[in-house]
Amino acid sequence: MSHPADLPLSLAGPDGLAYAELSCRSSFSFGTGASMPEELVARAHALGYAALAITDDCSVSGVVRAHLEAKLLGLKLLPGAAFVVPVPQASGAADSFRLIALPHNLQAWGDLCEFITIARRSAPKGQNQVVWPDASTRSSGRMPVGPNCRAAKFC
Repeated sequence: MSHPADLPLSLAGPDGLAYAELSCRSSFSFGTGASMPEELVARAHALGYAALAITDDCSVSGVVRAHLEAKLLGLKLLPGAAFVVPVPQASGAADSFRLIALPHNLQAWGDLCEFITIARRSAPKGQNQVVWPDASTRSSGRMPVGPNCRAAKFC
């Protein structure tokens, strides 16, 4: 049996649909990502992906290196970021989910970068704090997304 890396690849699979990875952490997600952004882009290109989203943890630091490699190889890059969002429960316990933010235009890119800055400045160095909107935080501007992500600035 052949190893998947040895098989011929194309942008479209047998059903004619292209594949894009919409969440990928690079080594700029310290402690969770291992590969350099340019290595991820090169591998995505080698596997025939149509696009790759670099979504490091509360950071867009890996996007510059990924962009340079994607431009060189002709791969569509989707810059973004990921956030762990705690959701308080009625019992007082906290649950959380992972929010992937992929900006769709220049204004949304600016909003995402501003949001990252706020999240990082709200916590000790090397950490970030994201608060799920509720009655007390919606007006404070702490998190520009809500349950209806389509209404968000950068979703």
